[in-house]
Amino acid sequence: MTGRITSLTTYDVRFPTSRGRHGSDAMNPEPDYSAAYVVIGTDSGVDGHGLAFTIGRGNDVQVAAIQALEPYVAGYSLEETVADMGGLSRRMVHDSQLRWLGPEKGVMHMAIAAVINAAWDLKAKLEGKPLWQVLAGMSAEELVDLVDFRYLSDALSRDEALTILRTAQHSRAQREQQLLTSGYPAYATSPGWLGYGDARLARLARQAVADGFGLIKLKVGANLEDDRRRLRVAREAVGPAIRVAVDANQRWDVGDAIEWIRALAPYDLWWVEEPTSPDDVLGHASIRRAVTPIKIATGEHVHNRVMFKQLLQAQAIDVLQLDAARGWCSTWPCSTWLPCRDPRRTAPSSTLTTCMSTSWIPWSSAAGATWPPGPPVSAPKCGQPRYAGIPIPRVRRGPGRGDLMSAGESDGPTALTVGGGPTIGLATARPPAGCRARATLNSKARL
Repeated sequence: MTGRITSLTTYDVRFPTSRGRHGSDAMNPEPDYSAAYVVIGTDSGVDGHGLAFTIGRGNDVQVAAIQALEPYVAGYSLEETVADMGGLSRRMVHDSQLRWLGPEKGVMHMAIAAVINAAWDLKAKLEGKPLWQVLAGMSAEELVDLVDFRYLSDALSRDEALTILRTAQHSRAQREQQLLTSGYPAYATSPGWLGYGDARLARLARQAVADGFGLIKLKVGANLEDDRRRLRVAREAVGPAIRVAVDANQRWDVGDAIEWIRALAPYDLWWVEEPTSPDDVLGHASIRRAVTPIKIATGEHVHNRVMFKQLLQAQAIDVLQLDAARGWCSTWPCSTWLPCRDPRRTAPSSTLTTCMSTSWIPWSSAAGATWPPGPPVSAPKCGQPRYAGIPIPRVRRGPGRGDLMSAGESDGPTALTVGGGPTIGLATARPPAGCRARATLNSKARL
């Protein structure tokens, strides 16, 4: 493989999801789901695609941040870049002047995530495999080389990471086959947007169960009585056997969170997501202690591996959630996921669950040594998707042990449901055609 990276092109893609209250929650009542989309061009005829997810205003700022990374990609050897993905990450993360804008957080961090995800997409296409199989085929040493151990060595050393991966290598083929034959557990957020009325909530909840989902999630946090009513509607629609999780989207202070969760406890909550500020590690720990056995989940807005390290050390969460469009798809999650397989660092009362969640890209993790971001999954009742003749594991709907992924965010005409969005790691080469967006360079795409 020879060639060079020739360009880094950005697109400002936006969808008016606020018109139907799709994606609405207690903190974000009128979001316009958007993507700062990036394409890495090469002279080989193969390109790589990535994005940073935003909710409207500010997407232009995110696009500008991605464009600022062009000098760190364009002009470089294609072969050398995809052979050293950890090096590409460190090249951008450790630029001292750009690092000043974080460090390792915020708009610049998300911009690097978009470029790294695009580079992984490029690597997977060049190898002719889905990304999850590229990662599943890497050695323990190659995976550990992706990890930046700076600030992690007090909790996880390189040798410890290698031991975790090597110990599980014997069952790698079995886990890969399980993904191909049984799929991957998922949950549905479609019924639960805060702007949806009770009738729509009930209809979509019943539809989610009919489609095979064993866990649905509702948005909460704006009004306690409304939350009680909506949970009652959901429970009546799905019955007692279906798990129901809720998401407060950072709305509460610590004391309010504890009182609110206790008030909703009679509805048998499976987990409570983002009950308070994602930066408040000790606040999450206090909430968790006060509301056990209800699980506490967070991670979609956690800045970096250091904060995840602290959440684990403080035993502050039961469900660790990584956002593939905020932290790059493997380089960053590897450094977060590996400590979760060390029993010294997981929650004492249960096995820590990892959950890949993003409104745009359905990633997941393999429950074992390789931590491959999971494959894109087919929409309900669709045939099994394939890439380069290789079958792609479908999502298994229904609660499963271990890791989960979020699937299906809306039922409206602007829905970005499973299989409908850009799928990093496969041969999708355009912004989501299913949403009829026509994007031009640095232009706003509208329906």
